[in-house]
Amino acid sequence: MDLLTFYSDSHKEIYEDYFLKSFNEHLSESFDLKVKKIEQLSKNGDYDSDGFMETMMDKLKLILEHLHTGKEPFVFADCDIQFFRDFKQDILNELGGNDIRFQDDIVCRCAGFFVAKRNDEVKKFFDIVYKETPKYFHQQSDQTAINVILNSKNHFGLKINERVLPSNKYFTVAASTNAKQWVGQDFHIPTTLMAHHANWTVGLDNKLKLLKFVKDRFTK
Repeated sequence: MDLLTFYSDSHKEIYEDYFLKSFNEHLSESFDLKVKKIEQLSKNGDYDSDGFMETMMDKLKLILEHLHTGKEPFVFADCDIQFFRDFKQDILNELGGNDIRFQDDIVCRCAGFFVAKRNDEVKKFFDIVYKETPKYFHQQSDQTAINVILNSKNHFGLKINERVLPSNKYFTVAASTNAKQWVGQDFHIPTTLMAHHANWTVGLDNKLKLLKFVKDRFTK
């Protein structure tokens, strides 16, 4: 089963020290890692910085290309994610009869982690996402487009079956902070944790602190 990701120079430390190390420890026997290093278009990789939107379009191109490289389901994961268990069988069970399941970002579906089938409906969906995302340059870009489209499936002629994944296994800090941004405060980490996505905080320094906080607390 493929696990797809990408990173640029600004996220190299996060990718190597958290994503890749935890992948090698927990997932390397169950997943084939498909990673692409992309050009640094944004000065620092921060959300809504110059070049951020173009980076999201590169991400969508990568997903669209991957949808045509095989038939088995695959996982997409942003590089600011760390892993704590081999979740291959669990995530396939969660996918079940759905076409795609996204990480639960508490207030919406998260574009940074999902499991999907490589079928015509998913391909059609991401074709539409690619076309619609430029409308949301100063919002959360592809994530906004994904949620708008899935909340209006009939309008876009989609019959895609989708749900969010359990937040106690595929975790973001927003699940414990009642969707409040992380600025260093303590929070509950579920004992059932399988993957942690370091979103809901601002800046690379805070992402690194959040990743370390979860890793230290969960593994001690």
